[in-house]
Amino acid sequence: MAVSEGLKQYIGTRLGLFSNCNLLDDIPKLNGFFSLYLREADQVWALLYLSGNTNLSGLLDFLNVSHITAPGTLFDWEIRTNFLAFVTAGQRPVFTDDATALRSLAAPDFSPREVVYLPPGARSMVSAGAASARILSSRFTAHRGDIEVDARERALVVISQAFYPAWRAFLDDRPVPVWRANYAFQAVETPAGRHRVELVYQDWHFTFGVAVSAVALLTCLASCWKSKINS
Repeated sequence: MAVSEGLKQYIGTRLGLFSNCNLLDDIPKLNGFFSLYLREADQVWALLYLSGNTNLSGLLDFLNVSHITAPGTLFDWEIRTNFLAFVTAGQRPVFTDDATALRSLAAPDFSPREVVYLPPGARSMVSAGAASARILSSRFTAHRGDIEVDARERALVVISQAFYPAWRAFLDDRPVPVWRANYAFQAVETPAGRHRVELVYQDWHFTFGVAVSAVALLTCLASCWKSKINS
């Protein structure tokens, strides 16, 4: 709701962490204001904000939500204690199509501690089942993640980070597939034992575009310099 006084409007926006105001206080939240949205991730956010479904505790747990707005208030927070860590492991894979996976995330019985939904194409390449596994450590920056996992059997490591093809995974420095998990997120399969999983963002299309732009800029500068000399 907008108010006529600009200062009060901004204070309300800031207190409510609206759009990207959360960044000013270094507070993470699920959504924000972006120029581009990943399609699958945006459809998951729609489950939370547009579907009208109020029984999404399993999805909130998977998305690591520790605080929600307290019912009947605008600026008070309610603490959630059952949320998962950013990286988990050992879930049983369920291979299903996208529409079913998205519906399952919104189901009251969605249990992200026990199951992870993978696309049907992963069935022939993923052999892990429900496993006893634990995450020893995880460290993430904007373009890289380092995970240490210890598993008794082959296991899936599930990361509640949005899936995008430019993310590459390396298991003990060997490239391995990153699977689209729970419709819009990431999973990597690891063998039994203690292993290091590294996630690296490598967007070669962007790098190529930068290189082309740099060459074009240098060509323009050289042309201008040559024209100036000739004149």
